Amino acid sequence: MKVISKYLKKMSATTQILLSFIGVILIGTVLLSLPISNKQYSIGFLNNLFIATSATCVTGLTPVSIAEVYTLFGQIVILIMIQIGGLGFITLFMFFLTTVKNRISMRNKNLVAESLSIESNFDITKMIRSILLYTFIFEGIGAALLAIRFIPLFGVVKGIFSAIFISISSFCNAGFDNLGNNSLMNYAIDPIINITIMLLIIIGGIGFTVWFEVESKIKAILNKEISIQKAIKKANLHTRVVVLSSVILLLAGAILTLVFEWNNSATIGDLKLFDKIMAALFTSTTLRTAGFSTIDFSLLRPSLQFVMLLFMLTGGSPGGTAGGIKTTTLVAIIFASMAYLKGNKDIRVHNRKLGEEILRRAIAVSAMAISILFVAIIILLSSESSLEPMEVIFEAVSAFATVGLSLNATARLTSIGKIIVIILMYCGRVGVLTLGITFMNRGHDAHVENEIQYPEENILIG
Repeated sequence: MKVISKYLKKMSATTQILLSFIGVILIGTVLLSLPISNKQYSIGFLNNLFIATSATCVTGLTPVSIAEVYTLFGQIVILIMIQIGGLGFITLFMFFLTTVKNRISMRNKNLVAESLSIESNFDITKMIRSILLYTFIFEGIGAALLAIRFIPLFGVVKGIFSAIFISISSFCNAGFDNLGNNSLMNYAIDPIINITIMLLIIIGGIGFTVWFEVESKIKAILNKEISIQKAIKKANLHTRVVVLSSVILLLAGAILTLVFEWNNSATIGDLKLFDKIMAALFTSTTLRTAGFSTIDFSLLRPSLQFVMLLFMLTGGSPGGTAGGIKTTTLVAIIFASMAYLKGNKDIRVHNRKLGEEILRRAIAVSAMAISILFVAIIILLSSESSLEPMEVIFEAVSAFATVGLSLNATARLTSIGKIIVIILMYCGRVGVLTLGITFMNRGHDAHVENEIQYPEENILIG
C-alpha cells in the first residue's frame, strides 16, 4: 500500500483521473464476464469491455440488449458503473475519505476540482457532500415518478428496479435502459415518462456549479433578500451562459426536428400536435448526450441526422454528467469570432470580458476533438465496409460526445470498429484537455518556457 501511495503522490491529477476510469472499466468488464452476470452465455470479453466502457463513460452505446443478455446482478453492475461514471470515481472516493477522516488534503482538493471541472477555491468537502445529496434526491424523485408507470406494466419488483435504473441512467446522461431493444419508443406519447426523463437529463447535464448558484439565488429570493430580476442580473457569467445556451440549443433542436420530420410518418408524422412537440423536445434533449430515443433515429431524414452531429458534438455543460465539447466552449468561440469580425479588441459576453486563457482553452478543446474524431472516422470508414458513411460518422460523434445514439450500427461493428469506439467513448468522457495535458506533460518545464521571451512575427490567416 505504501508503494502504491508513493506512486499516486507522484502522479498528476489528470493521470489519476485517467487511471481511475480505466480501473472502473476493467473491474466492470471482469464482473460482466462472470456466469452470474449472464442469462445464458457470455457475449465475449470485447463486448463486455465495450458495455463496461459505455456504462462508465455514460455513453449508452451497446451491441446487445441489456435486458436480454444480463441477469439482475449484471444489470446492477452496469448501474453502479453508470453512477460512478456520472459522478466520477474521484468524487466518490474523496467522499469516502472525508467521511472517514473528516478532512481532505490540498492535493486531493485540486484533484477533485480537476475531476469536476471547477475552481479549486470552492469548499470541496461541502461541495462533494452536496453533489451526492442532490444527486440522490433528483434520482429518487425521478425513480418515484417513473415507477408510477412501470409498476402497472412490469409488476412491483421489476417496475421499481426499472424506474431506478432509468432514473439514474437519465440523470447521469448515460442512455442505458433495461426495457429491451426498442429503448423508450413504446412510450413516445407518455408525458410522465418523457417529461421526467427530460428534466433528469437537463438537471444532470447542466453542471454542478450551476446547481449551487441557482440554489443560493432561490434561497435569497425566498428570504426576500433580493428580487428575481436582481438575482438574474447578479448571477455569475458561467451560470448565465450555461442556462441561456442550453435553452437555445434545446429549443433550436426541437424546432429543427419538427421542421424536418413534420410529415415523416416513420418518425413523428402520424402523431398528434402535442405528441409531436413532446417527441421533438425529447429528441432535442437527448442530443445533450443522454442517448435515449422515443423515435428510430435511423428513419430520420438525412438532413436532420447531419444537423444532429453538431448538437451532439456540443453536448452539455462543464461540471455535469454530460459529454461533448461543452456549451461554454461553443459560446466562447462564437463570441470570439463575432468580436474579431466587429473589430472589437476584447471578447465581451453579457457585459463581461472573457480572458485570453478561456479562448485558448476553447480552441484547444475544439481542435483536439476534431482531430481525434477525424482520425477515428477515417479508420472506421476503412474497417466498417458494411456501414454507410453517415452511420459511421454518426456512431463516431455519438461515442466521442458520450451521447449513445446510433443509426442501428453498433451491433454491426467489427472488432476493430468496437475497439475504436471504445477509445472514443473513453476520450470523450475523461475529456480531451485531460488527455492532452497528461500526455504533453504540461507543467514539467512550463515555468521555464514562460520566462523566455521570443521575437514576435506574424503569419497570414484566411
